[in-house]
Amino acid sequence: MGAHQGSPSLSASTPPDAPSLPFGSHVLGLLLCSAILYVALRILFALVHSLFLQSNPAMPGAPTVPRLSGGWRSWYLAGACGAKASPLSSTAGHPAPYSSSPTDVERQPNQVHLPCSHWAETGARQYMEDRLSFRGRLGGREDASLYACFDGHGGALASEFCAQELPGYLVESEKNWEMATKSALKDAFAQTDAAFAQALAGTDRLDGTTALVSVVVGDKLFVANAGDSRAILVQRGARVVPLSRDHKPSLPDELERITGLGGKVIFWGRWRVEGVLAVSRAIGDAHLKPYVTPEPEVTEWEITEKDHFLVVASDGACFGGVRCGAGERGLWPCRRGGDAFP
Repeated sequence: MGAHQGSPSLSASTPPDAPSLPFGSHVLGLLLCSAILYVALRILFALVHSLFLQSNPAMPGAPTVPRLSGGWRSWYLAGACGAKASPLSSTAGHPAPYSSSPTDVERQPNQVHLPCSHWAETGARQYMEDRLSFRGRLGGREDASLYACFDGHGGALASEFCAQELPGYLVESEKNWEMATKSALKDAFAQTDAAFAQALAGTDRLDGTTALVSVVVGDKLFVANAGDSRAILVQRGARVVPLSRDHKPSLPDELERITGLGGKVIFWGRWRVEGVLAVSRAIGDAHLKPYVTPEPEVTEWEITEKDHFLVVASDGACFGGVRCGAGERGLWPCRRGGDAFP
């Protein structure tokens, strides 16, 4: 018989080995997963921490603000751009030096009737040109206090002069400053500017300063501003109300005023009066008169139960608009720079 042909046999073929991933890819994947997990844990921790602070307001790390009669709370902050740490001089017998940590100014005789804190930090500059001024019992009134911030440029002479002298010009104004606070503030700015010009007569100093002065009289708040320092009111629910505007020479009304006087606004990195100064209102700067005016814009605000605290600060505190870091429980300045001056 013929050769027996066996039935076809089944055989299993082994596929070729799948290419293995390089060791570096495994490490990269592990690092990516670790980074995602780290970010997720940080977000979770921040949420839990925030909820815990809300339920435990006295816990360390939660900014606390003393409650006052009528519900008005006050927490003032001032910041600066500089480089080498140089303490700000104190005014009216208040403590010095100013530090990078919030410092309480206690309610004492002849001092402010609303509690406040101050903060300052030098940045990229070689020295501090900002000055603060706190004055209480204005005109002998127990419920009248002044809180001011002066951001100097070209030196600290102007800001120092204003911190020392402007409160006195306000109280000594010929007008009844309690009944006509707006006009008295404008007079005080003008008188301070004239006195500073006289003090520098015969010198080659060109110092100037922005000036932001807030005055609390009873349940009224007045904010007078010349320059780009800011007053920000934070209400309950973290609603932020700007009480001042930055005086930039590029603003339509400021540009019209400057050019109407024969001045020029020139772009040199940013818009500047005569190509020099990046603000259009300030005290001092005699070489830029009359284009740079000391006349402030004054805002009046009636304090109510919903008003939580007030912030008075130089542009160096950097609010990124006016909302950066502001909330019902406190205000935290950004770290980004933002000095307006050359």
